[in-house]
Amino acid sequence: MTTPESLPTSPVSRSDSSPPAWPLFAWIGLLVLAHRAALGLHGVRTTSDPIESFFFEAGATVPILHYLVFAFVVWSRRHALACTSARNTAPVAAALCAVLGTGVFIWAQLSGQLDLLIDSITLLLAAGGLWRGGWRQLGQLALPLFVLWLARPWPPMLIHQIHEWLQSLTSDIAVLLLSPFGDVGRSGHLLSFRGQLFQVIEGCSGLRSTWTLVFGTLFYAELFSRSRRQTLGLIVLAVLLGIAVNGLRVISIMVFPGNDVSADHSIQGLIMISLGIVLVATLDSLGDRWLWPRGDRSWRQPDPDSSTSKGASLEEGRWRVPATLAGGLLLISFVPFDLPRPEPVAWQLHEIPRELDGWVQRRTHDLDFQHLGSVDFRDKLYREYGRGDDRVLLFVAADDRTRRDQSVLSPKTRSEGSGWQIEDVASIRLPNMDRRVERIMQRRGSERALSIHFRQGELDLARESLRWLLAYDLLPGRRPVEIGVVRITTPILDGDIVRAQAILLDFLDALRIDLARAAPSATNAEDAL
Repeated sequence: MTTPESLPTSPVSRSDSSPPAWPLFAWIGLLVLAHRAALGLHGVRTTSDPIESFFFEAGATVPILHYLVFAFVVWSRRHALACTSARNTAPVAAALCAVLGTGVFIWAQLSGQLDLLIDSITLLLAAGGLWRGGWRQLGQLALPLFVLWLARPWPPMLIHQIHEWLQSLTSDIAVLLLSPFGDVGRSGHLLSFRGQLFQVIEGCSGLRSTWTLVFGTLFYAELFSRSRRQTLGLIVLAVLLGIAVNGLRVISIMVFPGNDVSADHSIQGLIMISLGIVLVATLDSLGDRWLWPRGDRSWRQPDPDSSTSKGASLEEGRWRVPATLAGGLLLISFVPFDLPRPEPVAWQLHEIPRELDGWVQRRTHDLDFQHLGSVDFRDKLYREYGRGDDRVLLFVAADDRTRRDQSVLSPKTRSEGSGWQIEDVASIRLPNMDRRVERIMQRRGSERALSIHFRQGELDLARESLRWLLAYDLLPGRRPVEIGVVRITTPILDGDIVRAQAILLDFLDALRIDLARAAPSATNAEDAL
């Protein structure tokens, strides 16, 4: 007869002997309470329909949904997280993440920027994982932390760049697939098919819907215990499928423009995410046969060298440091902060007169907001000036970096509006100008135009995005300088580009003094980050 001591240990008994998971969830609960204000983050929405906003507006976010999926993933991995060996901790990395997370938390409280709270809780959760179980536990937390971090908005200047690229790509897909069935006209983001005119707006770019599909794919991967390699592969697959499915959605609208589904974006979003997840699951099952290596461990599975049979259960005392830090942040979160928002050094567009050395304003124009989408400005002017038979369009706009919901740094400011196709962009240096400018040739049907376009106060995309992520321009004592964008356009008549450029240079020479008066003084400029 076999003695009880010699009986093999069952998986149930190993699970029962693992450390309790309640300290983990108590600690997470403290951090969530300290960061509770992040639940009020909703991002930028241009529509009143929350479902449509969730699927199509890149600036929109629903933090509570990310928190719920995060909680589900952590719960499903509770035994793996509780059993991670305390002998393999990473105290130095944990301390670094804790210091950064605490600093971001305090700065979020001072500046009132809720998006920073998402960064803070992500860093603090990573710090706790490194303190409790080192890099192995951080590996267990990687997916839920990524799910949580997806709740934070992106820098608007980066979103503008991606929107422009995806709008062009979506138009290319539509033209490619519809051309065999009829003539497809294209000019900029305008498409014509079977006598109907369509515009590929920002919501049709597929950025938000693709991001939503990635979010759903992460939930699917956790629900069905996919391995690390499978999950990474599924993320790449979700991005490709998101772009493809969005292209098919645009094509369906062009083929069936009068259909009720084509007019209801909320239904389109639900169909897209459902179809996307079905395709991900189908391709995942095929990949399980041919692509994914068998035997690869799930992210939620404990590491073999950290089982309870090796005595790697975590000491309850090791929760004291993370719990104390979380409790301290919770107390700080109740302290009222009212940090005054810096007053930017603004452009004074009223300094630009209606008469400029013989050039007289003939009329004002309305901006094409359907084309601009989420691009907006604090102040702007859009005028047509004329002198004899010559005419130019002057567009000047300004915005400050303290308005974190938008940015003037968009490729769309190069173009005059919907239907204008950029043919060529060249960087040139003009006489009496201390910066290089863009010379832009654009076309709309039979019309051609030449533009000079430049921005004052602009940094490169990486540094502008970093400034936004750090809320750098909200620091006390700063007076951030507004960014200004200037575009001067004149038609190209009879193909005479030389004549068109001479007109632009002549108008710019007449504008230069008044433009300098309207721009923020160089003596007030802050040092760039």
